[in-house]
Amino acid sequence: MEEQIGHFRLAVGGGRVTAAGELDANTCGVLASAIEAAPERHVVVDLCDVDFIDSSGLRCLTDQQRRRREDGGSLRVVPSRAVTRVVELAGLADVLHLVDESGTVTGRGGSGDDGIG
Repeated sequence: MEEQIGHFRLAVGGGRVTAAGELDANTCGVLASAIEAAPERHVVVDLCDVDFIDSSGLRCLTDQQRRRREDGGSLRVVPSRAVTRVVELAGLADVLHLVDESGTVTGRGGSGDDGIG
């Protein structure tokens, strides 16, 4: 499945949700819906081509990670440089499970205690 909304593109398949463009209040609902619809327990969200993310996008990722965890699954995020910078500035490096394209953990998150209620 592929979808485009303004400067945001989304592709879904095989336990991977790939986004490109701007992840903000206008587009985070589409990303959340795609993650929720993925039948796999373990989902990778590829944000390598996301050049902008705001607090709505961060909230979407932390909420979806918490939901996956509660259901016995996981959510791993492959961030772009812009996403990594905002995650670090927001103090969420210990919360989000950041990995590189090969799946190697790059962030400190994903420990199971996400501190989000």
